[in-house]
Amino acid sequence: MLETVEIVKLTYDVKMTSERKVHLGVWQGAKLRSALNSAIARRYCDNIQYEKCDHCNIETCMNKYLFMFKSDNKARMQSNPIILDCPFTDTDEVSDQFAFKIHLFTPANNYADDLVDILNQGVYLGTPRVLFKASSIDTSYEKIDFAVLEQDASDKKDVTLELTFETPFITNGKSGVTPQQIIRNCTTRITSMVNTVGAGAGYIVKHEAVNEAATRVQFTECSFEDKYYGKQSSRKYKYSTIHGTVGSIKLHGDFSKIYNFLDVASKLNIGKQCTMGFGKFSMRVV
Repeated sequence: MLETVEIVKLTYDVKMTSERKVHLGVWQGAKLRSALNSAIARRYCDNIQYEKCDHCNIETCMNKYLFMFKSDNKARMQSNPIILDCPFTDTDEVSDQFAFKIHLFTPANNYADDLVDILNQGVYLGTPRVLFKASSIDTSYEKIDFAVLEQDASDKKDVTLELTFETPFITNGKSGVTPQQIIRNCTTRITSMVNTVGAGAGYIVKHEAVNEAATRVQFTECSFEDKYYGKQSSRKYKYSTIHGTVGSIKLHGDFSKIYNFLDVASKLNIGKQCTMGFGKFSMRVV
């Protein structure tokens, strides 16, 4: 049996308010990420150069660790140890309140106090920009033990799973989504997190092995509906269209090597472009 490999998840359930109502718009997760980046830069940088974070030499900056994490092992994909769990909306919202969750994973918990301080001081959101400050922050902890999850997954060799996407699964305009694409997009970030934490215990998940295991899975039912979403970048002033699908699918096959990663991803709202509110799904054994 695998040695214990634990990821400690710290969750902040945040409610923020401003002095007046503003347009929060669509893609609120992306806007929150940009606002946090700017607030963190102002905390660490004497000269505000958010556009040049890749060239910054301040190794202690949260931006570098939380949003631009680089693995010291080139064989492992990088995974930012923060998830912004924001409500998905494709219509403009006008409000003086904003609620969301932030998940931090080991060892990003070291930045927890600084992050709470930034949320209490406030971040600038909306059109026009106004200061949103935290009115309440509820904290919860959870330990994810992949040794236990891997053991639980060992008997999932001939099962049918139903995945229901509550927010769009992004396909980037590609038609004919395959089970392999869905599993890869839903598990890549989780496997990267496990590798980052498990390296010290000698536990490494090979992405190729997960992708190979996905080839032993096939569709039994697919009820997807195509969706198109427009987005205008506030920094590059470009308008783009993103293609996605919503609905449910049923997959049948051998999940013994991938069920544990799908299970965790579904509980943590980890999907493709999850910082924009996409890819949130639930899962059950049929």
